Amino acid sequence: MHDHILDEMTDALMSGGVIAPAQRAAAHAALAASWIERIALVWSVADVYALAGDLGMAVSDGQALTILSTIHEEHDCTLGVTWNTIDTELSLRIA
Repeated sequence: MHDHILDEMTDALMSGGVIAPAQRAAAHAALAASWIERIALVWSVADVYALAGDLGMAVSDGQALTILSTIHEEHDCTLGVTWNTIDTELSLRIA
């Protein structure tokens, strides 16, 4: 897992009150150890907004979340998720 994603996860634990700031380094290390033998490709609403902007589309927060959720639930695991996947969902959902 990329370090910046681990940072975001650790920060979410802190802001959610799950860990104290003094536990940040230990939590980050535990997350890093948990991900050492795995990978995950992370897409965010920022990616949806960026592509929508490039295509001249306006997307609400709710629409961006729906697009990500739909992709997560319905993507073809043999093909993965690409910019084309997001483009297709934008085209289907944003007129």
